[in-house]
Amino acid sequence: MAEPRFVVDQAGNRVGVLLDINEYNRLLEASGLPESRPAREEDGASGPVYTREEKKLMEDRLESLGYL
Repeated sequence: MAEPRFVVDQAGNRVGVLLDINEYNRLLEASGLPESRPAREEDGASGPVYTREEKKLMEDRLESLGYL
């Protein structure tokens, strides 16, 4: 497993993380979340859209693995 690289803001706060694609896929599979979700048209979103519960689940999983 490659070490994650963090994205930081100007103050040095971690605001994101870059993962090896294999690690990302492993986490996604372990989370039970679908790989891709249709974007809501009214949001104008172009990427996956997750519920608050799904986001919390993924954040909790990443935190438990030491990525957050």
